[in-house]
Amino acid sequence: MSKEAIEEFAELLVCHVRDVSIQQCDMTLGPDYRGPDGQRWRAAAVAAGGQAPASMVIPDCVDTTIFEVLRETDDQEILHLSFTTNHGEIMDLLVEGGGELGGWYIGTGEWRPMYSKERFIDDFADIPTEWGIATPELAPILEELPMPRRAIEELGQLLVRHVRDVAIQSCDLQLLPHSQTPWPNDGGARRFLSMARCRHKCSSPIAWTRRSCFSPRHRPRPPSPFLHCGKR
Repeated sequence: MSKEAIEEFAELLVCHVRDVSIQQCDMTLGPDYRGPDGQRWRAAAVAAGGQAPASMVIPDCVDTTIFEVLRETDDQEILHLSFTTNHGEIMDLLVEGGGELGGWYIGTGEWRPMYSKERFIDDFADIPTEWGIATPELAPILEELPMPRRAIEELGQLLVRHVRDVAIQSCDLQLLPHSQTPWPNDGGARRFLSMARCRHKCSSPIAWTRRSCFSPRHRPRPPSPFLHCGKR
């Protein structure tokens, strides 16, 4: 692979996966976000006295990132990737995935409950569809599946067990008291999980974000953990 191709892949990965995932997680922290994950974070923060538990936020952020990889592969057609199975077969994810890779990862009863050994929360598990409420399926036996289904399930196993679970375990380790990981001056993960109080002492916490550092009058100062609720 040429250096130009590697740089093109790096740019796509950073701009369309990393940055989009960060933006999505930042939006979830916002006080106006009405998604079930945001409501869950805010409720947990109130119950915990102002901080959303890291044990809840970490797997959600990991899932968001992996989902964005798959979404950019099958929905946006930005990442055109191939997957090589243990048997050496090569599968074009854009063609064989059928635009369903993200759904197989994040969907109810799909890859996460089948293959993950780490915690996860399915905010849509109890929502009925036209077929009723989905029930988790048993993980299939790969050797019994035809291609390309076998390759797709093998990909799901690898993503969940060796990317999702390992990423969650790695993040959990950073929160241990003896962790030697140097965090930025903003307090790292612990401050990221903080749900800020409004300066008017409103009853509901306001999610801490970096919005203040984008304002010209705030740029000379570090981001404040206090946000304005809009009152005068």
